[in-house]
Amino acid sequence: MSVQENKKARWRLHLYFLCFSIVVALFAFGSSPFYPIEDWADPNCFFTVGKTMLNGKVLYRDIYEQKGFYVYFLHALCALISDSSFIGVFFFEIALLFFVLFFAWKILELYQVDGTGVKLTVVSLLGISVAFSFAMSTGNSVEEFVSPFFLGTIYQTLKHIKGNDDFKKREYLLIGIFSGIVFWAKFTLVAFFVGWFAFFVCRNIRRKTLMEIPKCIGFVVLGVALATLPGLVYFLAHGAVKNWLTAYLYDNLFIYSGDRNFWQTIWYPFQNIGVTLLSNFFYGAFVVLGVVWFSWKKRGEERLLLAIVPVVTALLIFIGGRGYRYYGLPLYVFAIFGYIALLEIGVEHFFRTRVWAPIVLSLVVVACCVGNAFVNGTVHYLFRQKEDTVQYTFAKYVKEHGGEDATLLNYGFLDRGFYLALDQTPQFKYFCTLNVPLEDMYAEMDYYLEEKIPDYVVTAKSGNDLDIYMESENYEEVLSQECWYRGRKVVYTLYQRI
Repeated sequence: MSVQENKKARWRLHLYFLCFSIVVALFAFGSSPFYPIEDWADPNCFFTVGKTMLNGKVLYRDIYEQKGFYVYFLHALCALISDSSFIGVFFFEIALLFFVLFFAWKILELYQVDGTGVKLTVVSLLGISVAFSFAMSTGNSVEEFVSPFFLGTIYQTLKHIKGNDDFKKREYLLIGIFSGIVFWAKFTLVAFFVGWFAFFVCRNIRRKTLMEIPKCIGFVVLGVALATLPGLVYFLAHGAVKNWLTAYLYDNLFIYSGDRNFWQTIWYPFQNIGVTLLSNFFYGAFVVLGVVWFSWKKRGEERLLLAIVPVVTALLIFIGGRGYRYYGLPLYVFAIFGYIALLEIGVEHFFRTRVWAPIVLSLVVVACCVGNAFVNGTVHYLFRQKEDTVQYTFAKYVKEHGGEDATLLNYGFLDRGFYLALDQTPQFKYFCTLNVPLEDMYAEMDYYLEEKIPDYVVTAKSGNDLDIYMESENYEEVLSQECWYRGRKVVYTLYQRI
């Protein structure tokens, strides 16, 4: 194939990746224009904070959230595209899925997988299994944002394993920058790079190239420092360094996880790993298959890579004791090795010689996508009008009875799009009740109600558990509506100041 023909083939391939990403994103992600609103809590918290920062409030000091500053910087950029919708996030998620397909393809090329059709099938199955997975939910989690960094690092590492050569200085620096960005987005996810460094040390001990280790450390530290610089400049400029370090490091390390005994600390990670792999069977099975196959059949550094990095990543992600559905999403980056294992076993030949096999596979894929869409709760909002959602129903009432400047407080539960529907930024530092059990948050939110500061308050009740029980003589119920949220029924109630 000539150089010109090769370029055309690459352009066609990248065009397929782009079209595939757009089509999948339209149906799988809550940021899609096919959905009237993104109702999942985490994306709304991120977007609300990013939008509020654009209006002049300082992160952590004036508005409180517990993730790292890169999450909110990113959502502030997305809000510049549109501050009344998630369309900016939607474009970003398309780019993320594109790079997932791109790096998966590059890894298959490293393993000399024959046939364009075979490779397209594998990357497409990987993309679908991730986009419609239980862990992905409706998209826009921090775990989704960091996955291209992980896959890119895996690809670059495999290139050096296959080439039997050392990393370059700029690659160490880039890995350091990746690590820094991930750390200042959600520090538990730096578990992947801890696993990678453990592999790197073992590799250089085997190769007797020990001087590579301090060189790597030096450039990685430099990369982390460069990644930290934007946040440091921002918080220094606003006199909020203490707020930054307290909210992100102290609160997450010492308050968020809660108290656990020794055996719970040991057992919970293994329990949560098992649950996330079973809950996301469509990619979890390939993760397990890839780790087992490479640890059993491969030799040398390939075995070392798959024996160390996935295990360390999984254990450190879940070591905090919590196990939300999206925590296990980063593990999917290892699923590509399961597909490689199947190809080496000879599954490709099986599908080519049995006409019914591709049909059955297609039906299974569709069933899994539809099933996960119902479980995640996204399907309940697909193609609906904004006016049909509880968020816009409440927003209409607030505007009609309280005016455009009426203030709202999301009380007792995480932000689920009520600020977005009202097209306003919160007036309160604690704009919703976060998962971190922070006494100052509870006390200040109660103070808001006691002093009748917000004009309206919205609460949520699910099942027999009351997320918040409104006990205030200062507010009266004006609206109540039941709807679906992530596969379960929730009753939202709007209160008006008396």
